[in-house]
Amino acid sequence: MPFRDPALALNDILEGIGKIEQFVQGYGLNDFAADEKTVAAVERKLQLITEAAVRLGDQAEVLCPEIAWRDIRGIGELAASPV
Repeated sequence: MPFRDPALALNDILEGIGKIEQFVQGYGLNDFAADEKTVAAVERKLQLITEAAVRLGDQAEVLCPEIAWRDIRGIGELAASPV
């Protein structure tokens, strides 16, 4: 079900991106991978970003056509698939 107010979903996406940037600040790839709490926090924010992108529906492409929304929505599909 799309959001009635797309600004709410877009705000959730921006907040999620900001939090991820805070979480990984100063980390190298190996440090990040070794910190289970940070990995879990980033995964959760990516999940929320994906869910907000899904809820935006077709409005996403109209509001921000330069963004690869299909790829963003696909992050959730990758996370849900078995390894």
